[in-house]
Amino acid sequence: MININIIGAFDRATAKDLNPRKGRSVLISITAPASEFVQLQDGWSDVLRLKFDDVDHEDGQDYEMFSDIQAEQILDFVIRNSDKDIFVNCDAGISRSTAVVVALEQIFNAKDVSDDWPHHNKYVKNKIRDIWFKRIWSK
Repeated sequence: MININIIGAFDRATAKDLNPRKGRSVLISITAPASEFVQLQDGWSDVLRLKFDDVDHEDGQDYEMFSDIQAEQILDFVIRNSDKDIFVNCDAGISRSTAVVVALEQIFNAKDVSDDWPHHNKYVKNKIRDIWFKRIWSK
């Protein structure tokens, strides 16, 4: 098992003021499809930018749902940067980013931190975990 240093989930305002440790910090940045990504300080080793709506079910036709491909991108990004500090941000820092943190902590650090973020988007968390389990079961 890989042990990953997941720093936490942050909102837009906090993310723009984060000072990354040069060569040591990476960011998963999430925003709504109609929004621009947050302007970041210099020094991030790598940034993964994703756009999807903060919805937790697939019954809305006008929403851009979190996809299997995006879950794969997150997992690949984290594995590629497993020796770095992982930061995650979304617009409010309450639902999407915390869902990513909860999923990554469960997968890579065997920690259940879901009680720390009771409003995390369970759809996003479950999709990341489902993709991870498909990966390990297919090996």
